[in-house]
Amino acid sequence: MPIPSVFFTDPADDLVLSVADRLDQIDAEEARLMSGVSAREAMLQSVRDTLDLGGMCKVCMIDGSPELVCGACRDGMLSDSGQIWMLRTDVPARWPKLFMRYSAEILRALIADSGDIEYGNWCLAENVRTIRWLQRLGFVFDADAFFNGHMWRHFRITEGDIHGSDR
Repeated sequence: MPIPSVFFTDPADDLVLSVADRLDQIDAEEARLMSGVSAREAMLQSVRDTLDLGGMCKVCMIDGSPELVCGACRDGMLSDSGQIWMLRTDVPARWPKLFMRYSAEILRALIADSGDIEYGNWCLAENVRTIRWLQRLGFVFDADAFFNGHMWRHFRITEGDIHGSDR
């Protein structure tokens, strides 16, 4: 399988909805459970909320097709914490080393110059692939909680903790 072309672009609604319509099954379930609305609505709202709070969102294009949407923002202008999120189709998993390299790059871009600001979020405890990926990037898991009938795991990271693609 040839190595695909990869680039990141701004989150136009049509690109975000294209990813939402093809989400990896567990990512779609997480979005629905966390937000209480459809994955489509949750993704559009996440992008809007992130940008409204002065954060950054990007869409990852793989061979010209939108396959991942991610974002990060502070919880408030003076806050020492923030939210980070990413939802994807199953396409990035076809190239795990490439996905890891670009994940580290976009993660650095999303939280650049944030110093000791700690970014975090929750994922389903059963989402083993995402948990492994987050750990390789340098995220720390520090709490579990039962919510909406499912066990969730909290993860967090600061700018200085990001691992490269060599881990």
